[in-house]
Amino acid sequence: MDVDVPGQKERALLAILATAAGSPVTRDRLAGLLWSDRADPQARDSLKHALASLKRSLNPLDPDVIAWDRTSAWMAVDRVEVDTVAYDRILREHLPERDFLALSLYRGDFLAGIRVADAAFQEWLLVERARHANSAEDAALRCLQRAVDNEDPSTIVSCAEAVLAINSFNEEACRALMRHWSSRGETARALSVFHRLEDGLRRNIGANPEVATMELAATVRLTRAPASTAEPVAPGLAGRPAVAVLPFQSESGDPNLSHLSLGIAEDLIASLAQYRWFPVLSRNAGVAAANESRPLPEIANSLGARYLLEGSIRLSGQRIRLNGRLLDGETAETLWAGRYDRDLTDIADLQDELARRVAGAIEPELLIGESRRARARPPATGDAYDFHMRGVWHHNQQDRAEDFAQAIVWQRRAIEIDPGFARAHMVLARSLYARSLHGYSADTHTDAAECSTAASRAVALDSADAYSHYAMCLAHLMDSRPAEALAAAERAISINPSLALAYNAVGWSRIFVGRPTEAIEPLEFAIRLSPRDPLTYLFLSRLALAHYHLGDYVSALHFSEQALSLRKRHFIGVIQLAALGQLNRLDEAKGLIPAFVEFAPADPNGYWKMLTNYRSSSDREHLLDGLQRLGIAPEI
Repeated sequence: MDVDVPGQKERALLAILATAAGSPVTRDRLAGLLWSDRADPQARDSLKHALASLKRSLNPLDPDVIAWDRTSAWMAVDRVEVDTVAYDRILREHLPERDFLALSLYRGDFLAGIRVADAAFQEWLLVERARHANSAEDAALRCLQRAVDNEDPSTIVSCAEAVLAINSFNEEACRALMRHWSSRGETARALSVFHRLEDGLRRNIGANPEVATMELAATVRLTRAPASTAEPVAPGLAGRPAVAVLPFQSESGDPNLSHLSLGIAEDLIASLAQYRWFPVLSRNAGVAAANESRPLPEIANSLGARYLLEGSIRLSGQRIRLNGRLLDGETAETLWAGRYDRDLTDIADLQDELARRVAGAIEPELLIGESRRARARPPATGDAYDFHMRGVWHHNQQDRAEDFAQAIVWQRRAIEIDPGFARAHMVLARSLYARSLHGYSADTHTDAAECSTAASRAVALDSADAYSHYAMCLAHLMDSRPAEALAAAERAISINPSLALAYNAVGWSRIFVGRPTEAIEPLEFAIRLSPRDPLTYLFLSRLALAHYHLGDYVSALHFSEQALSLRKRHFIGVIQLAALGQLNRLDEAKGLIPAFVEFAPADPNGYWKMLTNYRSSSDREHLLDGLQRLGIAPEI
């Protein structure tokens, strides 16, 4: 039987009592964990009401599962099955065959959906999450060791991946996978495991893998079959393509600008590293290369970089101008160029702003270029990264139903090869959402379920990737959970303040929770941050929707028409026609309805439910009112 426990504090209270496994928890302890910011009488009164509310919620399950007296409260865990209690009990038995059962009960971060801001509760939650994660990791490692001892290949892979899903930096599990794939002659997959570990350690904690892991990687490399006819390939070109940032040159010859040039280079490296699509070479590599008088392709090859970012700085009075160029390291072709003029005020803020703007602008160019490369090559057998980038190319077309279908197929193939590839799960979630938003999904409900699973997997595998949280935002929007979507979008910005998609997601989510005024600024900033983004039409359409809900129908019409000039899509036409309906421009609207109908969704009911997943029914009715004035009655 399913029961609904309303309120975050009530859910937190239930979790605290459940983890006590039947032991009484004092009222003072409970009040201190959940209402530490209130005076003692208020906190105890809040606890009393929360206990009563929780008991009412659980009455259909068992009226006696929650009880309390004047000093304590407790949960009768013998009357119901509690997964966290069963999990702890199984692990205490110390039986090898029970480790697998315990792992089946572990589903990621403990209380992942809980949102209680009280500092005392957050501290308790961190301890509990660490305890659960550590015990699950230990159980998975025991399963892995038994699989290794028994020489059971399939179980080695599944157990190692279970360990890495809990702790992506566990080197024992990485080494087990590397040995497994190497023994099967799949050195590329073995080295892929190493490179993900190496990249993650350096980006997150500034550390290198253990000596044993480095030595194993070197051994695996030696087992590679030599290619007799292939030309030597720079390290960055052999796997994930690297980016090198060269120090920006002073056009005015002012030696005082050298520190600013290096500072901007460092900030750019840090900003680009947050995207995690490509390795970004250290500042020292760029400084050394900038002092060499060699052709750019030679410099790129010597650095192992597929892309070079260079530029210049000019100082004129109290104004500073920065020119930047992103170059293809093989051909020296300019892929992107931008110019930024600013007042020379606070240097630190200036560096940060320039780095954020440049990083936000070039990231789409990097993805477009790399996915185009992948598509131009014949499919590589067993290459998860190659399959992933092919899918990215199709996803970025943002056009035909076939492209979204291909994007999904390629990500699924990448995941089959490498189930621990967080980015493939992330793009799979985005493509499933996009297919539904564009109206191409024949079963929006099924796509929503897979989108949620893929996004959750991406976050579990790489919680430090802003894109994973962006995908989680989309999954929540699809699942009628706009408040959770907003939290995920805000988390993405906190990880990567240069990610235009994250600002778009914050604005989008704020519209759906009923805060359109606060949506305008992040949506406008997303457009400024990434003016050539393939998803600009989406940014503009959300800006149109925000203005619509503010009652500014003229602006809503203006931005929806701008968006439609880039992509003619049903969901954009909805805003355009609703605005025309509110403006009583009926004749103009009638001429647009045939094109609107042409892009009708394949799953009308599912599509309209997703499109109007507002927290407040009044916002939904406001949008539909504009359409109904034109005689359009969507199916919901």
